[in-house]
Amino acid sequence: MSSLTHPVGPERPEVYWRRRVTVGVLAVVLVALAAFAVSRIGGNDAAAADRDRDAGVTDETTGTEGTAPATTEEPGPCAAEQLQVVATADAGSYPDGTTPQLGATVRNTGERACTVDLGEPAVTLLVVSGSDRIWSSDDCETETASAPVAVEGAGEQAVTVEWPRQRSAEGCPSDLAEPRPGTYQFTATVAGVTSAPVSFGLE
Repeated sequence: MSSLTHPVGPERPEVYWRRRVTVGVLAVVLVALAAFAVSRIGGNDAAAADRDRDAGVTDETTGTEGTAPATTEEPGPCAAEQLQVVATADAGSYPDGTTPQLGATVRNTGERACTVDLGEPAVTLLVVSGSDRIWSSDDCETETASAPVAVEGAGEQAVTVEWPRQRSAEGCPSDLAEPRPGTYQFTATVAGVTSAPVSFGLE
């Protein structure tokens, strides 16, 4: 007979059968433990791969350093309705031989920054005496380039123009009569917005 089904030895057959059953049970337990360990390792690897894949998607949407790329938006031109123009003079009266420094302060009444052209062609200063047109900065201007300047929200920018105490006319003719001592007014126009008149005197 086979020794597998009929154990041979000095002990009783029951002893050999118990030993075989114990060895078999241990073998089954070891196989189960090995299978469980393999499944845990595979699960951890899959979870790690999922985390890496999610991190990769995040990096693609937010940039290589995990932050969204910054964008800088340049301010657009100021609208006429958000501008205030104030005429300015460096003195109230000018003695003979003194050159008036006239100008304009441009105020942005909006909340956001915008740009306004303060180049010579875009700024007009007009000096009058009653109904007599005395001088305009447009008559003999030499510059043609624009000079856009950013004005912050609720901020202001100023520009100054020298009046040579001479008359002018369209086409810039020469040999015009010199202005006499007296009271004059001038206005400043920037971006289509004209200031209130400001008075000053020539001595």
